Amino acid sequence: MNDMAEQPAPAGHNLTEIKRTAAERIRAMVALQEERSEITAKITELRQGMVADGMNRAAVNAAVAYYKASDEQKEGFDTSYEILREAIGQPVQPGLFGNEQGDTEGS
Repeated sequence: MNDMAEQPAPAGHNLTEIKRTAAERIRAMVALQEERSEITAKITELRQGMVADGMNRAAVNAAVAYYKASDEQKEGFDTSYEILREAIGQPVQPGLFGNEQGDTEGS
């Protein structure tokens, strides 16, 4: 049966209440979709700012995913990434940015 086909309200249900609740839910869904669009635009703007500062877009996305990951996920990623880089003959260089934290400001 087509989802859009008109179906009677189940017996014992108040059709007026069902319609009122449906209208409220539809308005709420549309409002949330609009909010999501605004949030997505703000996220895009922040990402573009980092790219404009010279950061690689894929690296920015990877850093965001890494930041959100659990400690266990980060440990697994770090170990795997190091092994894979060594496997392709391009090991991660320790101290690449001047110190352990990778921050070269003030040096």
